[in-house]
Amino acid sequence: MKASEYNKKLPAFLHRTDKQLQAEQDRQAALKPSTFTYNEDNVLFNRALVDERAATEALGLQKDAESIAFNRLKLAEAQLELGKFDEAYKTHPDKRYSQWLKKIRDAGSEPCDCPKSKQYNEQRGAERNIIELPNYRLWRMVYNGSPSQYISIFVCNICKSVWKDHS
Repeated sequence: MKASEYNKKLPAFLHRTDKQLQAEQDRQAALKPSTFTYNEDNVLFNRALVDERAATEALGLQKDAESIAFNRLKLAEAQLELGKFDEAYKTHPDKRYSQWLKKIRDAGSEPCDCPKSKQYNEQRGAERNIIELPNYRLWRMVYNGSPSQYISIFVCNICKSVWKDHS
């Protein structure tokens, strides 16, 4: 806005120069709060933190076995989402799943020695294609201490071995 336009309807003691107007606009811009941007990773990470805290508090208050088992399950899932494999393994109420979490906890970062892919002979009408299918799959991606760091958990479809990739 130009000072001449600003001063047009004001009394003389309120008149400002272009420099004064620019300084005031800069001051107001500096005071303006930064815009909020939605980041799904931050929301999901914080959700896991809240779930962990809520389940921990609920475990201290519950008396019946069903509620305790439910909150232990909720706590273990939140810990798994946060990448706390040791705590999740010890907390989970299901023994078979707990053993699976122990396997993940003990997994290294090196994949197994199985072939990485297999050939599949695909036929569509008279045409045949040979395509490569992977012998492993991404089981889950979990956080590694912050919303911007991940651990990818892979499982071999042949030998069922597990490895983690910290990215």
